[in-house]
Amino acid sequence: MLYPSVFQPFMPPSVKLLIVSAAPGQQALLVRKWAHTAPKPLKESIEKRVEYISESNAEDELLRKSAESRESRFVVVVASYAPPPWLRSVHSRLRLQEKGEVLLCSTNRQVNTTPSSSLLRNYITFSDPTNLEKHLRKAVLRQMTRQAYQFRELKTTEEFAGYFELRHRVWQEIGYESQYIVLSDVDWELDHFDLDARHFGLFERESSELLACGRFIEPFGRQNDNQRNVIQEALHREGKESLIKVLQPGPIPQFDFLSVFPKFGEYYRELITKRIKSLEASRIMVRKEKRNKHLGETMMDTLCSWASKKQYDHLFLACAVKHTPFYKKCSFNEVAHLKCKKFPGTNQPAVVMECQLHPTYGPGFENWMLQ
Repeated sequence: MLYPSVFQPFMPPSVKLLIVSAAPGQQALLVRKWAHTAPKPLKESIEKRVEYISESNAEDELLRKSAESRESRFVVVVASYAPPPWLRSVHSRLRLQEKGEVLLCSTNRQVNTTPSSSLLRNYITFSDPTNLEKHLRKAVLRQMTRQAYQFRELKTTEEFAGYFELRHRVWQEIGYESQYIVLSDVDWELDHFDLDARHFGLFERESSELLACGRFIEPFGRQNDNQRNVIQEALHREGKESLIKVLQPGPIPQFDFLSVFPKFGEYYRELITKRIKSLEASRIMVRKEKRNKHLGETMMDTLCSWASKKQYDHLFLACAVKHTPFYKKCSFNEVAHLKCKKFPGTNQPAVVMECQLHPTYGPGFENWMLQ
């Protein structure tokens, strides 16, 4: 159930819900039924802004609404077996004008995607109308976030400087301490994984300020010489030479924190045996003054999309038990046998969580969906 306290911020008066009944029979009826039988607070928030459009004139009607509405933005829900021919041009126009998002509710039961607010996903398709609330919430969140923020991989010395500073600030705020982490008086936090990990940020478009971050660690991954040079240059430029020792080679673990889970080695060996291509996610953080705006959720959803586009099958991470509801919103599940009573540096119970990345599509969907 989608609680109004979570959903309401994403349905401002300017957002309109347009339902196109392109599919005959049960699927279109189920979508209509959802709109009429949604929980009362949710129904009241959308009932004055929902409109049904016939598939026969959907393209002209949607393009007309987009052109005429200066302030309104749209979430278009299309009930259809496969993407209608006109949907690509409509979606391109909505995206170009920053006017809306498209959800395709397909009658093809081979289609299976998880709700996502990823800034890298152009289209969202699903086959179970009972999940429409979750997909709708993510679509509106994606639309609102896309207008103000940009996701990108870190490349410059300036970006890495802001990134290490943000990590240090967050650790200090929560009183974090660990033998693996250097919390120094130079206001940066980094470790030996940073040289070759992949680092990402969510930046405010107007100011280019880093608001949220995360990284991927690929066990036994390739050495990234260019990134190593950028990070070391940032350390020298900002006068952080005292932290260079953290990056020196030595007997280091292959995973961040996961050694505290006694059965993790067995878990990871099984992934290797099954040839499952995996990444470890860590350092998912949001600047304090920007929290409770669901930026962390969009950051995590977008990281999952990035990994999927790079042909990874699976993500895993370690987190305090109190943070599991957040990761569950991003399609992570707890690994039942991987728990510990004291997470390093926090003395809080912790758990390993995992996410299966690859969505499945029926014939004819791949080229349309995965662009």
